[in-house]
Amino acid sequence: MRRPIALRYRRHGLNPPLVDPRITYQVVGKNTVNLLLRIPTPVRLEREVEQRVLRAVLGVPQGRDTLPPPPPSPQRQ
Repeated sequence: MRRPIALRYRRHGLNPPLVDPRITYQVVGKNTVNLLLRIPTPVRLEREVEQRVLRAVLGVPQGRDTLPPPPPSPQRQ
């Protein structure tokens, strides 16, 4: 897939775009990191790929619509 696209760009004297997945991260605080994941995806599949990635990262079980509730935090006395 990459080669035919690259040939079309070069035929017109242009550099082909990068199509490799990229991750950018930013440390926001002591316990917080923002991640930006860029994956080349056909427009018609954007939402499906987004949901698959989120479910994989967050550990959502297959067939579930939401994450399980977090465990109760210890109560302070």
